[in-house]
Amino acid sequence: MAENELQQVHNLLIQLQDVLKKKFALESEIEELPKNLSGKRTDLIKANEEFLALTDKYKLAKETANRTALDYETAFNQRVSSEKKMESVATQREFDALSKEIEEAKITETGLNKAKKATQEEVDSLSALVAEKQTALEEMTNEVNAAEAELEAQVEAKKAEIVTYEEACQSIKAQGVSDNIYTKFASIVKNKNGLGIVPVHGQVCQGCNMILPVQFVNDVRIGNSTMYCPYCSRILFYEESEDAYDYTSELQVQDEEDQTVTADFGSDVDIDLDSI
Repeated sequence: MAENELQQVHNLLIQLQDVLKKKFALESEIEELPKNLSGKRTDLIKANEEFLALTDKYKLAKETANRTALDYETAFNQRVSSEKKMESVATQREFDALSKEIEEAKITETGLNKAKKATQEEVDSLSALVAEKQTALEEMTNEVNAAEAELEAQVEAKKAEIVTYEEACQSIKAQGVSDNIYTKFASIVKNKNGLGIVPVHGQVCQGCNMILPVQFVNDVRIGNSTMYCPYCSRILFYEESEDAYDYTSELQVQDEEDQTVTADFGSDVDIDLDSI
């Protein structure tokens, strides 16, 4: 690949980097949005379960109150009936037996009357609580529904933006970026915090700040092919920098010993996208 052609690809990749970064940011936002609503959904489910349990308790209390009221009515009628029998009592023995029966009926009636009032008070209290919880549950349901509608609108808006960015990516790609380079580069940008192409200053990769072998840097500087950082997998291009430290003399001996290794750092580096 000619130097000016490679430079053109690098320029296109720098443009792509900015667009891809925005696109991937939107995709991440779409993934995160439902998480903001999950807490409200969980609270709504819990509130609904509590409401159903409360209504069951209310129904049971109402059934108990109804039974107690019937038992009281029965005891009341028995006492009244026994008192009426007093009018036809003929003997002392009958009088004593009926008096005992009336007394026992009064005790039963009194106890059931207290129970009737207590169970009815519980029913009234639970009824008010059910109404209160139902109102709160309806408000919570409306809030969650509104939040879900807003979430759906936000997602659709972001998806529309993503389509626009994807079209921009394809437009830039069509100007001279191969399918292979584009696929690798998009994966690098996505997994490297939006930074897929970086300069080399001196012998240092500006993406991961690792010192690169001398011969490898020379290959990047010559620019015959697309070069990937052997440490962070980002695409590299050489850029002159006044602040860059010259490691050449310091590492020359070491690099000569490592020529076998550095020879492997070439344009045919096979990037393992799963490890990026």
